[in-house]
Amino acid sequence: MKKGLFVKLKKLLAGLPVEVKGRSDIDITGICNHSKRVSPGSLFIAKKGSDFDGTLYIGDAKKFGAVAVLTDLYNPFIKGIVQVVTSDITYVEAIMAQRYYSHPTSKMWVAGITGTNGKTTTTHIARHLLNEDNSAALIGTIERSFLDCSERSKLTTPDSIDVQKYLNDIFAKGAKSVVMEVTSHGLCQNRVAGIDFDVALFTNLSPDHLDYHGSMENYFKAKKTFFCSSKASAKKQVVNIDDPWGVRLVKECALEDVLTLAIDSGAADLRAVNIEMGLDGISFEMIYRGTSVQCHLPMLGKFNIYNALAASALALIKGMELDQIAQRLKSFGGIPGRMEWIKFAAPYHICVDFAHTEEALKQTLAALSQVKKKRIITLFGCGGDRDPSKRKTMAQVAEAFSDLVVITSDNARSEDPDLILDTIAKGFSTKASFVKMKQRKEAIAFAIDSAKAGDIILIAGRGHEQHLNIGGELLPFDDKQVALELLKQSKKRVRKV
Repeated sequence: MKKGLFVKLKKLLAGLPVEVKGRSDIDITGICNHSKRVSPGSLFIAKKGSDFDGTLYIGDAKKFGAVAVLTDLYNPFIKGIVQVVTSDITYVEAIMAQRYYSHPTSKMWVAGITGTNGKTTTTHIARHLLNEDNSAALIGTIERSFLDCSERSKLTTPDSIDVQKYLNDIFAKGAKSVVMEVTSHGLCQNRVAGIDFDVALFTNLSPDHLDYHGSMENYFKAKKTFFCSSKASAKKQVVNIDDPWGVRLVKECALEDVLTLAIDSGAADLRAVNIEMGLDGISFEMIYRGTSVQCHLPMLGKFNIYNALAASALALIKGMELDQIAQRLKSFGGIPGRMEWIKFAAPYHICVDFAHTEEALKQTLAALSQVKKKRIITLFGCGGDRDPSKRKTMAQVAEAFSDLVVITSDNARSEDPDLILDTIAKGFSTKASFVKMKQRKEAIAFAIDSAKAGDIILIAGRGHEQHLNIGGELLPFDDKQVALELLKQSKKRVRKV
């Protein structure tokens, strides 16, 4: 909706589970969930989070000009502002945002990608496949982008007001299709409730975010709502049936218009066979319901074949031919911080990757093991205020695949970095397998100085991220840039690039 237009409150609320205390025929000139963004005529969303309570800021919102507030509890002592009361604030917020911004996804083709691993790579490959006419947009962990305009993401799946505004903006600029990552947090918090999805895609499921969900069963149920619930909107589904959770998803949701993908399962609609891997990428034959084409993807790892298949499934649904997809895959340029090789003339190789779960680290190291000439040196840490159970298991994975492991700080947040490292260390079978260095820059320097000709250094866990969160303070730190700086200082440099 263009600036300066008004929407009646009753139009935003029509049919929603709300009770209005006050007039509903007033004009709304904006919707926001932060009191400092309120302007005259706004509707303020007073919702509660784990560490904040929006109802405490209703007074501030009123002072800045809010004419209505969405809340979960009527307060008779607050005068001069319409109170809209509901028990489902996040859902009502999402639908109001959709209506305020003129329902942009009703006018575009939209695919949502969910799962533990592969969301970012799949969205980037899919956008590349669909973007031959520059009409495809992307919303994800690293960035949201359309045409030449890209901005770094604050959340993988933005809040419902932010995402509806962005979708409306890019539609006005000519976007015809959108691929976006959909997280379990985003599903639980109704951030995508107002989005009409044409396709819902499931990549895989492995332990992650258990600090939030409590169990794998709850984690799966959150993902499942994207495919079969009263709020599921996708017209078609794509599911990886090599993943047991994917098989369960198809069965429990009784999906009928589903396109399945796999490498190992011969029952899938879309498959990859005759796979060959090298340092220059992966070659494979892609088969879709009896028709095949030879493909090359300039990336490493079996998991990236799954990502390419998933992206190709979206392109097939959108109407692309197999040979068109194969041609576009060859020219894919990669993703920052996702199995990204640092380009520097040295006798060893350095790879930066976002792998921050047991399964992701396992898959990344398995891929590197297939192309290594000498040793693998792995550097990683674990984030604080997150599921602590994966710390020991990540150590076990790193030890199994690596010749040397360096454990170091990641985003410790409010936890003590030393205690996190001590917990990780308990996962190793012997102290000889690892070196502990709290300062991440020193740890990267140690890994580089330890490398010999033909070795591969994996710097894992943070990928594209540009800051370290230590004690709640964001400190500038980019793994790739730090490694490049240290390489320039290293005596091991053998020639100029």
